[in-house]
Amino acid sequence: MKHHRHIGTVLLVVIFLMALLVITLLSQARGSSSYQIIEEYLHRSGPLGPLFYVVLLLFLGIISIIPAAPLVIASGFLFGTFYGALYTFIGYTLSDSAMFFFARRAGKDIALSLFDKKEVNHFVAFFKKRGTSALLLARCIPLFPGTIVSFFCGTSKMTYNKFFITTAIILVPMILLQTFFGDILSTIHTHPTLGFVFLGIFLGAGGFIFLYRHQLKRFFFKELKAIE
Repeated sequence: MKHHRHIGTVLLVVIFLMALLVITLLSQARGSSSYQIIEEYLHRSGPLGPLFYVVLLLFLGIISIIPAAPLVIASGFLFGTFYGALYTFIGYTLSDSAMFFFARRAGKDIALSLFDKKEVNHFVAFFKKRGTSALLLARCIPLFPGTIVSFFCGTSKMTYNKFFITTAIILVPMILLQTFFGDILSTIHTHPTLGFVFLGIFLGAGGFIFLYRHQLKRFFFKELKAIE
């Protein structure tokens, strides 16, 4: 256990240093011709730029292998807080809805062949104990992969309207926070301290949750201890 924690700490430090390097390059690029080329391309592409982003987010949301948060932050950097959040919400809604309706047709049996067995067992126990409120909690505390949450809601008796509204209530503030963070990064050359503070908070919290998600799930949700 100590060995894994040591590796996790090293990974967090490496990710943080890499992120600092990327943000430094972005802040330098903000006033450069290369960044202006990107902005001009997005304006000239019209709806194709946002469409490409939505499709990419839809793909990432379905496969649930690569975290989508960095992409959401990038949308705030490129499109601004409002439009980045709007495009992100559309992409998330499409991916969650696709998984929800796929589950309605496929059923629970296919879950073990698609997802990590431990993640599946955790959410099944969590959902049985707390019912539909599990969706709200799972979205509030991002300890369960979004794909698994959407899938098992689709296999339950929950209506799509309830699934959509509950998901939107939680996702909208989270999306706005991430795109706002990306928007701040686009002006980091004028507010470097603020940008680095936001970066440290986001990376620290995100890295901690990812590395210790199983321990956090057992801490917050006692019913999970019974299946381990």
